[in-house]
Amino acid sequence: GVYNNGIGGTPCALTLGGSGSLSLPAGLNTFYVSSAASNTTVNIPINGTGGLQTGGSGTLYLYSPTGSGYSGGTMLASSALTYFNNNTAFGIGAITPSLNGNPGYCAILGSGGSPITLANPWTVTGTPGSATNGINFATSANTPVTCSGNWTLQAPLWLRQNGPSTSPLTLSGVISDGGNNFSLNVSANNSGTLIISRANTYGGGTTIAQGSSGVTVQLGNASALGTGATTIASGCVLDLNGTAGVNAALTVNGTGFSNLGALINNSGTPASLSASSTVSMGNVGQND
Repeated sequence: GVYNNGIGGTPCALTLGGSGSLSLPAGLNTFYVSSAASNTTVNIPINGTGGLQTGGSGTLYLYSPTGSGYSGGTMLASSALTYFNNNTAFGIGAITPSLNGNPGYCAILGSGGSPITLANPWTVTGTPGSATNGINFATSANTPVTCSGNWTLQAPLWLRQNGPSTSPLTLSGVISDGGNNFSLNVSANNSGTLIISRANTYGGGTTIAQGSSGVTVQLGNASALGTGATTIASGCVLDLNGTAGVNAALTVNGTGFSNLGALINNSGTPASLSASSTVSMGNVGQND
């Protein structure tokens, strides 16, 4: 692994560059960045059969201009930011958040001003009812990120979309939980948008909640919300987005953004709920 604690214990920034590459041997290899004074930038490809585990409180920049091909997966175990700017910054293996808390949010930030597609599968672990793992997606302006790999929930998924309005986050892979009824919990800090575009099978329900701001969840499939009930918290929005026959048991609270509605269809194409869907009105205002 890479251990950056500075020279003689004094923190210093580290950049790995040049014409070579970094090869990870089998097993997890920790990239430990001790503090903000020892931020580490990797400008060369990371290859090999091993995996990468983040650690420490400093920032890690995965900035190889040609991407990376390591196959042993990535374990996000640091609360500090891990930056990425290309489609294969995390290699080709599974990405696993591993920062236990209630929940513990691992922070990753897409940068570069161009769309990024992460094809990696995701595995969400934790101990339901106590320590769970979350993912804090942040992005710079005009850097929309699409996660096209599938999500396997072995615990509830806590997902925070911290990108601005020009950088929506799209989940285009299938979210499943093996019949264990784990939930999806979505929030935002910058009034961001999360697009869910596949038919999902997780059964624990969906909560669309406030972070430091509301969040908009936009649908791209009639079964995007899985098989459980969905609750829209006050100040948040569910956008049906022209989707016909949405399967959902909805509880709607509040009036959304600027009193424009918490359940909307922001599309020129008509949207509809399936005959088996239900809508319950919780704490709503007169404009709902």
